[in-house]
Amino acid sequence: MIRNIETISRIYKMKPGVVSLDLAEVLKKEIALHPNVSIVLEGCNHTVLANDMMGVIFDNLFSNCLKFGGSGVRIEVSTRDIGEEMLEITVADNRPGIPDVMKPKVFDRFAQDSNTRSSYGFGLHIVKMLVEGYGGNVWADNRIHGELASGAAIRFTLHLAE
Repeated sequence: MIRNIETISRIYKMKPGVVSLDLAEVLKKEIALHPNVSIVLEGCNHTVLANDMMGVIFDNLFSNCLKFGGSGVRIEVSTRDIGEEMLEITVADNRPGIPDVMKPKVFDRFAQDSNTRSSYGFGLHIVKMLVEGYGGNVWADNRIHGELASGAAIRFTLHLAE
């Protein structure tokens, strides 16, 4: 909790602006922090506009996958060029999906699933703050659209660097 509060404080103090970052390099650093987790990358060789806090996005998403999926979770990170110099990035897993009723709420601070009493806490809120600070959008989805049992996916957009 303290680390998340410190991260939010850093975001508020963050200087405006973005720089070109190698997405694959950021991901490699974050994956190294989770050596016992199966994390697969697909099409992540892009340069995006963000800042040195972009790794926090993946740290929070990977941590969420582990929190809700347990030790056997498999995480997939993939990208899709959506035109207008934008890239859609998906972090998906094979854990139970997010119920449709919760999808709009998971990015709120302390969002809670009334069925399981699981708190989504600050992690996804921080993801939203950073992505929107970079000029992108973020949303919750199923790994396979329309199939809750396929797993959860957090998708977000970032601007591609020239």
